[in-house]
Amino acid sequence: MARSIVEYFPEDPKKAKGSKCGYCKQEDTRYSNGMWGHVLTARDYQDLIDRGWRRSGQYCYKPNNVLSCCPMYTIRCQALNFKPTKSQKKVLRRFKNYIENGIGGRRNKSTQEADDESNNSDEDTSGSGGGVGGETALMETERVDAAEKKVTGHNLRSKEDLSTGSTSPSTTTPLPTPCSAAKKDIQHHGNMDLDMETGSSSKSSEAENLSNGREHRQGKAKQMRRERWRQKQLAKGLSGELEKNGGKMSEGKSLEDWLKYKPDSLHKFQIRIVSADLENQTFLDTFEESLSVYQKYQVAVHGDSLTKCNAAQYKRFLCKNPLSQDGIYGAFHRHYLLNGKIIAVGVIDILPNCVSSVYLYYDPDYAFLSLGTYTSLNEMGFVRSLHRRFSALQYYYLGFYIHSCPKMRYKGEFSPSELCCPESYTWQPIQQCRPLLDAAPYARFCPNLETVDENAFKLIKDVMVLHHCKMMSWSEYAMISGQEDQTQPSDTEKEEVTQYGELVGRIVAARMLLYRP
Repeated sequence: MARSIVEYFPEDPKKAKGSKCGYCKQEDTRYSNGMWGHVLTARDYQDLIDRGWRRSGQYCYKPNNVLSCCPMYTIRCQALNFKPTKSQKKVLRRFKNYIENGIGGRRNKSTQEADDESNNSDEDTSGSGGGVGGETALMETERVDAAEKKVTGHNLRSKEDLSTGSTSPSTTTPLPTPCSAAKKDIQHHGNMDLDMETGSSSKSSEAENLSNGREHRQGKAKQMRRERWRQKQLAKGLSGELEKNGGKMSEGKSLEDWLKYKPDSLHKFQIRIVSADLENQTFLDTFEESLSVYQKYQVAVHGDSLTKCNAAQYKRFLCKNPLSQDGIYGAFHRHYLLNGKIIAVGVIDILPNCVSSVYLYYDPDYAFLSLGTYTSLNEMGFVRSLHRRFSALQYYYLGFYIHSCPKMRYKGEFSPSELCCPESYTWQPIQQCRPLLDAAPYARFCPNLETVDENAFKLIKDVMVLHHCKMMSWSEYAMISGQEDQTQPSDTEKEEVTQYGELVGRIVAARMLLYRP
């Protein structure tokens, strides 16, 4: 059974050196702890992000919110209960009109910038880009470079070998076995997703519950809009009558309705999902086209040079990853295709309870479609489609919420959203958290002070270790170390391993393998 293998980079809190904050621009005020993920199971990574961890390539990091100038809190949205806002519907409508009728093409720069501001389209430290989950992953580049140089376990065996190379019984909790149909969907480039986008899939009962049977009081302004719409339809020689559950002015339209397009649309829109695996043939066949879009995006949006966003950097940042492929779980690229051409790529992790946004890049020529916002909404719909087959998978993780940076507050507009309390590791409604963050950058969100971290690390003996390609407990490792060099692990090493255990939590510490040279 597969096991996660990580290499932790200890930090002395008293000597830790901060890095430049990309949000407030202060020097040496951003702190985090990090480890290299040689291999990570989907279950372990799910538990890690629920404790405030994120990944950038193979490098995993957890912000130190107590010390940092701009604390970062894990945010997730309840996808099944998600309701798009007025501005989000505007993006969906514009995209739909463009795909189906070619309406709403390229606009002037000032109009686009105003629209992006009103739509809060994935703004980060440079003003835009990265997708809802990607801005902090991009800022971790320097730490990733430094971490890669520190990695001493380069000689670790392949993922397949490592997963079977233990000498002790496995205690890993098995993941639910994905049904064969879902496996086939992923292997065949996301046919499940393509069906959803082209409108050939049936509505889920959840979507029907959201969209049917809703009646709203009509104000005068809405009645006037309806009348204007009717007059325009009549002027075009079309029926001025509203369809019961369709048409531009239909009421209670679900997210799934917005994401469906007519078969005879002017433009052909599809989504292809491929495993982020440099050995996957489809991934390799589309690599150059994806890289070209990435470079175009990085240069236009982030001001990078082509040498900075070269193929090697792209592979390290968005292709290489520690996640073990297990059925539908793993790291993927979602290619958004317009008339067969890639116009955007959403990098995501599919985990037991969620779809986690990693990064988003798009062709700047299509910025008029507000692709940052649109792809986030599309990924929300993807969560809902996966939930129909895997009931536990019901959340959309948007990365980190940074309240101290006004441009990053847009993530809270994906409603209903929750923030992870940095002390109890319980999820709290964002409406309850905002007043606390208005008062101070760092806050405990759980209102019950008696609620403690149920997954708190307790004993170092519970840590599992990988030493000389053998899996063992910390106690076994300490004994073997004494036999090998006549010395027990030093107090410093014990402190480092305890620090690791406290950061990842008791359950994961007893399941993952901590690499020891």
